[in-house]
Amino acid sequence: MPTLHAYGIDHSRASLEVREDLAFSESELNELLPNFLTGAVREVMLLSTCNRTEVYLVTEGSPAGYPLEPLRQYRPQARVMDDLCLRYHWQGDAVTKHLFAVASSLRSEVPGDTQIAAQVAAAARIARMSGTLGPVLEHMVAGALRTAKRVRRETGLAAGSPGTGPAVLRSLRRLIPASRKRAKTAKVLLLGAGVMAEEVASHLSRSGLHVPGRGADVAVATPSVALAGVWARDCHKSSRFAARFGIRSFSLEEAASELASVDAVIGACRGRVPLLSHPALSPVLAGRAAPLVVLDLGVPRNLDPLLAACDGLHVVFLDQLHGQIREQSRLRRGALDSAERIVEAEASRFELWWRQWPLRPIRADVYSSLESVLGRWRATQPGAVKHLRVALHQTLEKAFGSFSVPLGPNPGN
Repeated sequence: MPTLHAYGIDHSRASLEVREDLAFSESELNELLPNFLTGAVREVMLLSTCNRTEVYLVTEGSPAGYPLEPLRQYRPQARVMDDLCLRYHWQGDAVTKHLFAVASSLRSEVPGDTQIAAQVAAAARIARMSGTLGPVLEHMVAGALRTAKRVRRETGLAAGSPGTGPAVLRSLRRLIPASRKRAKTAKVLLLGAGVMAEEVASHLSRSGLHVPGRGADVAVATPSVALAGVWARDCHKSSRFAARFGIRSFSLEEAASELASVDAVIGACRGRVPLLSHPALSPVLAGRAAPLVVLDLGVPRNLDPLLAACDGLHVVFLDQLHGQIREQSRLRRGALDSAERIVEAEASRFELWWRQWPLRPIRADVYSSLESVLGRWRATQPGAVKHLRVALHQTLEKAFGSFSVPLGPNPGN
């Protein structure tokens, strides 16, 4: 019978620098994932977010050798996953409970964050396109996303705007000098057009944001923050993003010229960004009257950490942003308890399906034979066949449902 495994690091054990070394782009995952399908490994999915990097495996028996060897060969820094003080390993039904809790944001640095479910869905999509997502992980991911939806709908975990988008808006309003906010709407340059940038832009739009070019009558209230435009490495993706939110899409040169006039920059790209390098920022900061606020949400970071102490810059990194809103999570402790119960219930639902996995071929043969026998009598005894079919199906469902196979040990080392 196949076995489930999950290896990973997250914010609770690994520093931001370690997590930066294990961040993967979609193109990198497309190259990496097929390398895992050797020997006993049948399915694989890799979840890479700002808070965690996790490898989910379905193996037939025990893998020969170290199952994360393809990860180490692709990215030498991944040897940090050998450190048992940083890495965790779940096996069997513990994998299900872990993924369901992760997708429901119960293991996020900020519980209630709405991004993680979309990131789990994206990881599954990439694995599916790479040909490494099979029936077991498909079913488990579907259960995880269903659990996340129930947690959002049935608990108050997401109440009080716990996500990154609301935190960004609060930080901008707090950090941009009040005198400038009174004189004009504070202008913000957004770097990136991915999931993080989308969450920030969506929240600012819902908060009554004035969008340049749409007219002052659009906003329902006088705002203090407005998006000046967006820049991304992929110009086509940037243009589609800008069209969706009704803002300008800047070229690299245009975005560089905007640095002199904007009040804040939100970095939501992956890795260092030329606009936030020392050569690009030094002349801009020398000519500014007010500090430039930089909210760096990238993993790896968009801004060189050595620049954080420069005069004329007010920098907040993602870890600091999460720290500012972590206190709000304590107020939702009751919601967390309810969410944990939902995770337990949905994990049990998956485990019932999983325990019946060895019976799939037997079950198919039994039902096929039953339908073949009943089919021969359907024309001459339709009433009897109808009632017999219902009774026999109920009996078989009860018999198959009583079958149970343990999913294996649950080490958490």
